[in-house]
Amino acid sequence: KHDLTQRLDISSRKRRFRHYLMDVGSSNAPQWFWYQRYHHIDVDGFSVNAISQYICQFYNHWRIGAAKPQEFSAFSDVIQEYQQFLDSAARQQAYDFWQTQAAHLPNVISLTTGSAANTSSSTITHTVPLIGGEWLTRYSPQLLPAELAMAMVFAYLHLHSGQEQVCVGVPFMRRISNAATCAAGAVVNVLPVALSLHPQMSIIDVAREMNKTIRQVRRHQMYDAEQIQRD
Repeated sequence: KHDLTQRLDISSRKRRFRHYLMDVGSSNAPQWFWYQRYHHIDVDGFSVNAISQYICQFYNHWRIGAAKPQEFSAFSDVIQEYQQFLDSAARQQAYDFWQTQAAHLPNVISLTTGSAANTSSSTITHTVPLIGGEWLTRYSPQLLPAELAMAMVFAYLHLHSGQEQVCVGVPFMRRISNAATCAAGAVVNVLPVALSLHPQMSIIDVAREMNKTIRQVRRHQMYDAEQIQRD
């Protein structure tokens, strides 16, 4: 908690990451937690997972002689790939797509209550028992539980706001080549995904419509979200 109150200043020369091993157990029954913290300018969620796996694999290589992990690609390879996109016909196609999409984006829905001064850095967790979870595959075995969870976000915002048009920022990997998938850095692109919903739609209907729209957006995921705003 103390560390989370400390800023990771990008203007200083101090390290913008933290790694701590904490033993919260007893001498007879140790229990270890691995705490990691990064500045988002350096890595995205995909990179955090890749770095964690690399460290674990390297530790096993050192301790028990397991296979040595594959080294990360240079981030310059990712930049070169992005430059190639900027110089390609795909960039113009993505520009045209996002010009059309942005012209029809709905008003932003806010769930904020109270002022920013009252916001908390803590997390509130709600647990919903699914009683076996058979309903997840009863109506559409082609849908993943994660897709239904995302659809519930759209459905909740629709019911909460009363708006037919609902837009949610969805993270896209933007890792298309081997260079990007083997590099650590901030590559993920959060793009607007807008759906038209009505109260008669089931959660399965929402998920199917969401997947259809995401497939369309994925073709143009290389286009920077901030560039959409500049355009």
